[in-house]
Amino acid sequence: MLQTKYISKQDAIASYDYVEISEGIGYITFYGLVTANVSTTYFNLTRNVIASNGLKTVRYLGSNQTNNLDTGAFNTPKTVSGTLIFSGEIRETSGNHMALTVTAQKWDGTTATNISSAVDSTASTGTAYGVCMPIPLTETVFKKGEILRIVVTTTNAAGTYLDCDPTGANGSAPLKVLVPFKLEL
Repeated sequence: MLQTKYISKQDAIASYDYVEISEGIGYITFYGLVTANVSTTYFNLTRNVIASNGLKTVRYLGSNQTNNLDTGAFNTPKTVSGTLIFSGEIRETSGNHMALTVTAQKWDGTTATNISSAVDSTASTGTAYGVCMPIPLTETVFKKGEILRIVVTTTNAAGTYLDCDPTGANGSAPLKVLVPFKLEL
């Protein structure tokens, strides 16, 4: 009889920096991204720095226009906890005041549930304006298959653009969303 030798697999090694371990939170950076097929344009959040499809920016046509930026479906359960950071550059072409309202949501494919209050940016005039908005989150568990949605609404502007090209190819600061996930140590 032949003896079969089974090789056990290696244990995975997870690496965290000291601050993440001491705080129990690790931030993952997502970038705004425009994707498209023949008939539809999508606004997404990706962890990869890749070029957007053609248009490179989200264009809002008027005041109180809303777009959703979605992550892909999570492959494992995750818990968000802490303060999300929404950072990027908005541009306004009509010379009006420009501002954004941002809300974080959990989306299960059918129902959107707010996991933050709506947070407003400072209104500004001019052609370009950097925004960096801290958004406190309600501690929320995401199940496998659920997604994180960032809802962005323009206010006080007729031609506001938000850069959604992770490469920054058009010269603007790319949209970044830093999401705090609870470490399961």
